[in-house]
Amino acid sequence: MGINWSNNSAKFQSRPSGGHIFSSTNMDSGGASAYTFTGIPSDASVVTMIFKDFSVSSNASGSRLHMRMGNGNVNSSSVYSWACDNRYSSTGQTEGSRNDDQFRILHSTHTSHGHIENGVVRIMRNTTSTASQGGWFVEAHFGDHHYDVFFNTFGRYQTSGPIDRVYIWNPSGHGFDENCFVHLSYETGDGHN
Repeated sequence: MGINWSNNSAKFQSRPSGGHIFSSTNMDSGGASAYTFTGIPSDASVVTMIFKDFSVSSNASGSRLHMRMGNGNVNSSSVYSWACDNRYSSTGQTEGSRNDDQFRILHSTHTSHGHIENGVVRIMRNTTSTASQGGWFVEAHFGDHHYDVFFNTFGRYQTSGPIDRVYIWNPSGHGFDENCFVHLSYETGDGHN
């Protein structure tokens, strides 16, 4: 079954739209501090990463989770813009960057390995033929149920094409622990020209 888009008869999707479970990865296996998820299909319009019990093995010297993406390789150019915050009791802090070489998913002030979060990262395609006018948009929400902290991140990866990989890492080099799992799924459908 295929879909012809009513607003552009030249666009044809050759498989059904909807969500597809892609992988479930135990991040606590082997003490890894970085992981690349590959094989995301070129017609994906939304990629969702669900983190169960995200934590790292030692205190970090800044944010405990960064992210990049790409197509064919991981893009480390200055094409990422992001803003994140944390909410702890009645106080909050924000930080952000434009034309950076990565996304900061968790705020840099919460560096303790004692934090254990559950969260979701949603990456949504809205690309055009010009990278400066569209890209992949990111929203992330994490909650630390032990310390009552809530994190939000929003950003954009500036590109005009698909992604086939997402790279996450702890910049301090500490391994993921607490039996952290990342479940990745994708959706196909419109979201690009």
